[in-house]
Amino acid sequence: MTESSENTSAEAAATEAPQPETITATTAAAEALAQSMRDWLPEHCKTLPGVSRAITVVADADSHNYRIAATWPADFPGTPEMLAMADIGFTGRSEAKRIKTESGVVDRIVMPVSNQGRFLGALVVEADGLNSQKRKNLYATINGNPPKRTSPEEAAGHRLAIVLDLLAACLNTERAHSAALNLVMELAMRTGCDRVSYGRINRRGQLRIAAISDSTDIAERCTLVRTIETAMGEAIDQGNTIVFPRSDNSMIVDNGHLELSQMQGDSHVLTVPLIDRNRLVGAITLERRGTTPLGAGIIELCETLAAVAGPLLELKHRDNQPLLQRLADSVRRRGRTTA
Repeated sequence: MTESSENTSAEAAATEAPQPETITATTAAAEALAQSMRDWLPEHCKTLPGVSRAITVVADADSHNYRIAATWPADFPGTPEMLAMADIGFTGRSEAKRIKTESGVVDRIVMPVSNQGRFLGALVVEADGLNSQKRKNLYATINGNPPKRTSPEEAAGHRLAIVLDLLAACLNTERAHSAALNLVMELAMRTGCDRVSYGRINRRGQLRIAAISDSTDIAERCTLVRTIETAMGEAIDQGNTIVFPRSDNSMIVDNGHLELSQMQGDSHVLTVPLIDRNRLVGAITLERRGTTPLGAGIIELCETLAAVAGPLLELKHRDNQPLLQRLADSVRRRGRTTA
């Protein structure tokens, strides 16, 4: 695995701990310590938001050769890179690095482990694809300052503030395409997604991708674009938000989402339809690689956004049409209303 790293110990508030008096133990004591770590690690990882993998490391008796005492999940063997970083924990320090690998970005954090003032070993954890806020929450928890839980009312207020920011990004430009592009780029950043796409139903009733958050030209990626359009079409045809992988046994058709997920390395996919005056006009699709799912908070955020972004983007599109086209569209809409 090819890696390049960026030390983020300042952001992690890496702390200096007292130097451990000893890092060795007798064989019997070392085995007892390893067993206690195997019992402790799974429960401890549940308290660390966003962690995907973890190891605890101890030193062999009468040597400075480190070995893995416990891993999480249980079938995870650990990696040489994680074991090598444990050396920092054995100096009594915690440190964080952002690692760029062939499969994405990984946050790797090491910290010393102690009990009642006695140094025991080192803990190394990895988290995949965390956005800025989740990374800060993880660092804070590891350094003993877990983020406070918010009430449902506070969470709703926070989502509304994000929606207003996203709408402001749309309103900053007069062009419909620029507004859509601003929206998907800002939404990708706010949700920690690898890609966000916006599709719109044109006058001929065809769904077409209008904006994608990453930089490659839409015309250069025909297969990917068609797959995203198929996933969007599923949500529009069924008039429902679709989350993949599914967490229940609902009868929603999501074959297009399965194909898109597999195309991106088993990523998590979310599609929310857009509505304007009780008419389905398009959809937004989010994709995120890694093990962190697109949770309830992001789903609620996107559904709240869809209720207002659909009409806004349609208004932008109509305003950008030539005058004669706007008049023709207005007559057509009145005809549908009368019918």
